[in-house]
Amino acid sequence: MKKLSYLFSLFVLLTAFTCENEPLEGDFTEENELSCEIAAQNTQDAAIAFLDVTDANYTQLCIEYRNALEVQIQFCGDPDGILQTQLNSLGTCVNDIVVDDCVSATAAVGVAQAAFALATDDNYVQLCNIYRDTLLDLIAFCGNDGGTQSVLNGLGNCEPIVNPDPCEAATNAATQAGNAYNANTADSDLCNAYESALQNQIVVCGDTNGSIQAIIDSLGDCSSVISSGTLSVTTGTLNIQFITTSTAVLNSGIVMVNGSNTDQGANYFIEFEVPEGTTGIDVMQNFILTLNGTEYFPDTSGFDDFTNNITVNSGGVIQGTFGGIVTSNSGGNLSLSQGIVDMTY
Repeated sequence: MKKLSYLFSLFVLLTAFTCENEPLEGDFTEENELSCEIAAQNTQDAAIAFLDVTDANYTQLCIEYRNALEVQIQFCGDPDGILQTQLNSLGTCVNDIVVDDCVSATAAVGVAQAAFALATDDNYVQLCNIYRDTLLDLIAFCGNDGGTQSVLNGLGNCEPIVNPDPCEAATNAATQAGNAYNANTADSDLCNAYESALQNQIVVCGDTNGSIQAIIDSLGDCSSVISSGTLSVTTGTLNIQFITTSTAVLNSGIVMVNGSNTDQGANYFIEFEVPEGTTGIDVMQNFILTLNGTEYFPDTSGFDDFTNNITVNSGGVIQGTFGGIVTSNSGGNLSLSQGIVDMTY
């Protein structure tokens, strides 16, 4: 967290600077002057927001403020170097976290991931390398669950992003969906995802020889219900497979799902209930995720609320997905993604 003296210097900048007293040299059109005025106002808005920075939102607000400063320098100039000095003081907008165990490594990944998600063309390589380093630390301290390595592989050498050709992007997406489906052909969700990716490939690229449609036809009916026995969720970049125990039990008309993972020092538990036969959005009840002794519950504050979608809940099979923000009693938040329940009861 930045010290009070730093925030005071930020306040001084707010009260001392306007677009009028930091002009570029020469004459300007009315459009350029308006752009400078807008840029200066955006910087002031971002700086005011940054005055109320907390540990939870430091990275996001810092990056938004830094981007605003860069735009203002572009449109208004910075002859006295005041803006550039403030910009330099922000650094990478990543708080220093001492990484010496699995918990701190996981926290470092969360901060680096948040910064990387807001990367611009100018700082993409720098923030990507920071994110990559934290992932390597995560593997070193927590072990390699496969998911972390997959994210790491996706970063490559942190080369700047080049927007791909639309057809190339659609083809790559179909290839990835196909690889996922071929690794588990019993998963109807992966089958449907593969079919959708192929259909999108046809729309974007065409299918002059009908080979893509032939693959779609070969998939047949993706709706057959075959349970894979999966109960898993991703917190940040950490994928948790509840493999120590995972059960779905029908009790008085309620499907009660429980799972745990206590392998190699892990301490993860999950539980929720769904009335038998009930499907649809947000039908889970009494959801609790416990990580290392801390219980997290669904958050419904209005930003990325926890949600779930049960697609199958009959014939002794329950299938669905879940994700979003969960909150502990102390106010700590976790972002869940790729939650999967695919079990028999």
